[in-house]
Amino acid sequence: MGNRLAQQPSLYLRQHADDPVDWFAWGDEALALARDSGKPIMLSIGYSACHWCHVMARESFSDPAIAGLLSEHFVSIKVDREERPDLDRMYQLAHQVLQRRPGGWPLTAFVDSRTLLPFYVGTYFPPAARGGMPAFSEVLAKVASWYHERPQELARHNDAIGAFLRDYDLREPEQGALTLDPLAEAERRWLAQADAVHGGHVGAPKFPPSGELRLCAASALGAVQEHAATSLLGMARGGLQDHIGGGFFRYCVDERWEIPHFEKMLYDNALLLPEFARAAMAGDQEMRSAAIGIVQWLQEEMALSSGGFAASLDADSNHREGAYYVWSKRAVAEALSSAEESWLLGYFGLENPPNFEGEAWHLNVRRPLSEWSEPGSDDYQRRRDSVKLVTRRLRLIRAQRAAPARDGKCVLSWNALLLSGLARASMSLARSDWADLASRLADALLRRHCRQGTWYSVVYPDGVGARAFLDDHAALAVALLDLLEARWSTVWLDAACAQADLLLDQFEDTERGGFYFVGKAHNELPQHSKPFTDDATPSGNGLAVQALLRLGWLIGEPRYLLAAERVLRAGWEVLQDLPHGCASLLKGLQLQVSTPPILIARLANQQESERWRSAIHQARMQGAHVLTLAAAEHLLPQALEDKRWLAGGRVYWCEGMRCLPRFDSPIALEAQLSKRATG
Repeated sequence: MGNRLAQQPSLYLRQHADDPVDWFAWGDEALALARDSGKPIMLSIGYSACHWCHVMARESFSDPAIAGLLSEHFVSIKVDREERPDLDRMYQLAHQVLQRRPGGWPLTAFVDSRTLLPFYVGTYFPPAARGGMPAFSEVLAKVASWYHERPQELARHNDAIGAFLRDYDLREPEQGALTLDPLAEAERRWLAQADAVHGGHVGAPKFPPSGELRLCAASALGAVQEHAATSLLGMARGGLQDHIGGGFFRYCVDERWEIPHFEKMLYDNALLLPEFARAAMAGDQEMRSAAIGIVQWLQEEMALSSGGFAASLDADSNHREGAYYVWSKRAVAEALSSAEESWLLGYFGLENPPNFEGEAWHLNVRRPLSEWSEPGSDDYQRRRDSVKLVTRRLRLIRAQRAAPARDGKCVLSWNALLLSGLARASMSLARSDWADLASRLADALLRRHCRQGTWYSVVYPDGVGARAFLDDHAALAVALLDLLEARWSTVWLDAACAQADLLLDQFEDTERGGFYFVGKAHNELPQHSKPFTDDATPSGNGLAVQALLRLGWLIGEPRYLLAAERVLRAGWEVLQDLPHGCASLLKGLQLQVSTPPILIARLANQQESERWRSAIHQARMQGAHVLTLAAAEHLLPQALEDKRWLAGGRVYWCEGMRCLPRFDSPIALEAQLSKRATG
């Protein structure tokens, strides 16, 4: 008989439905019981694809003795951090200040039920003491004893941690000039920690630095550009990429990108897709294949029947991490012909000793095609075809194994990041089918995540999660603007404006500037964060700046522009102290200070589109935002309505709140672009 989590829509919570622990989901029932009983809360935060969450579940939460201790001394609450990122942010911050080191998952927080403030926080605890970690049962006994026997210490602790959490993001806004100095400092720090051989940052574990790479690729410094190129190549060839099924894993545990932590997250692939597509514009086939592999994996394994894309694939299958993905040499060799075997074993690194737990191989590209043939030659093409053929064979073999579980919830912010990535990648590689996919995704998000005027962060097949957070609205606003450049629709423009208005109405700190992670409609917590640094995903404030600036310039709305500047001033101290951790906010700062051109093209038909194609491509290569509106498009904001069509097509060039003379000829536009490139 399952516990009450069996009825929860979250896959992660349902994974604990058969535990002997008397679990509650976070909510009024659990919090009231904890207050009335006088027991503290044992709060366990994780997510469905988390390997160590599964380990702690098997070792401790399945143990009747542990369950008995929890039932006697605590009210036990299980939280899906992807459903309630507000709770996760607050208690992870508490872990960082209490333990003087970053947290992670599973997060185990012991919480005063009267104040919801944590008094002891850890991550994974083993069932028996080992490696300097106490046994979980020992932790439970000592924590319960301390909570009841030392009320005065608890009160002093609550005062201190409460004040810290309350004041953490309260900074006075910058009053001086905003410059690009933080971007220059970030580039210096990125280079200082860059791994010049493998890409990414020196050491292990190695995470894909997506936001950083976007800025590095556009840098004026050759060494910074090289860091981006080396990182993308290292990730594409190494084990971070799934060379059989496409897509990228969460991170690698070694410095060579060889062995990943095998969970696949939607957001990583959403952020990497446009970077590989951009790198492929010059004809690099490895970059192009990586981008195509991401989209194919998304369509084949992550697409939801009701629209949108699933959150993640588990790292484990059959209770073993990576079991679905690793190979024996014999299994691979049996999929090769004798002619292929001699070189493809070397291509995939199977000539080397086992690289996974001493007994199996996780496939990497250890000797790329360029080591076997001259790129562009007939032999090179034949070998490429062989790789594709063998990959298909291996995929069919792998499909017979027990597959990792898929978390089918649709997370608005992650899908919005994917929408942005698809739109940008479609323009980089001229893939109209990807623009079609992005259009369908936008329609699905607008339809599924807004219910009777209320936006929800997570949608399940049979319900919704919490109200949408800052990241949801900001990411969707940016994504809709990116989509407008790939495919114009007034529906998407109106939706982007609605997201911007929600940000200002529900999330803005009108006194100091910037946006809170939670809106006015969310329940009160002891801490309201105002995040400026990125974590695995871009910060909501960084995304909000980008959206508000682009939208404010596009439709001529000063409210948006002033709000964006207030964010930058509110986050200026963070930009100075931790610029290398603020890639999304730096992108916003770059927009504010450099003011890239926005080009409005009014074109009537395919013939006019072909006439202007080369000039528009050149403009995009220079970083301009280009939006193509049909000649007959009407009922537009006044700033766009004034930009009218002329037979043959017409392009308007705007920078910030000023416009240059219009261009009625592609030659004239190309001349202006050449002047800008050399000026």
